[in-house]
Amino acid sequence: MANFIHQVGTGGYMGSAVSLIAGAELSNLGNNNTVTSTGSFSQSNFVSSPYAYLMLTVVTAGWNVVQSGASIAGWFLLSDDGLVFEATITNTTLARPPDFFIPLPLVSPIATGRYFAAGPAVPLPWSPFKVYLQNYTGAATSVNNHTLKALPVADTFA
Repeated sequence: MANFIHQVGTGGYMGSAVSLIAGAELSNLGNNNTVTSTGSFSQSNFVSSPYAYLMLTVVTAGWNVVQSGASIAGWFLLSDDGLVFEATITNTTLARPPDFFIPLPLVSPIATGRYFAAGPAVPLPWSPFKVYLQNYTGAATSVNNHTLKALPVADTFA
C-alpha cells in the first residue's frame, strides 16, 4: 500500500507564490463591496498543483475590523475558454457558496505585515479563472498594497 506524503518543493511549495489580487485592487474596499482580479489564472500559473494555501497579507496598518465573524469571501470565476468568465454584479454576492473564506480577528487596527490564511489548502480550478472577493469585515480595507497570494501544494505517494 502506498503512503501519501506532501510533495517536496521550494520552501515546501510546488512553485513560487502567485499574487491573485494586489495593490490598488484591495485598497479602500468598502464593507460588503467586491473586487475582481484584473488578471486571469490557469493551471500553468500553479505548476499544475491541485491545491494552494491562500494568504492575505496586510501591508498597510489602519484596517479596523469592527465586527465579530469578519471575513473576506472569495470565489473562483470559472471560464471554459479563458476569455469569458462567470458573470458578476458589482457589490453583490455570487449566487453560489464561496470557494474560500479568510477569517479576520476583531482587532483595531490590524498591524502591518500580518498574514491571514484561508485555512487548509484550497482546491484550485482546473479551468482558467479570475478571483472575486467580497469584504465582510464591517469596515473598508486600509489604503495600499494588501495582497492575496496562492502558494501551490500537492500530495504524492511513496
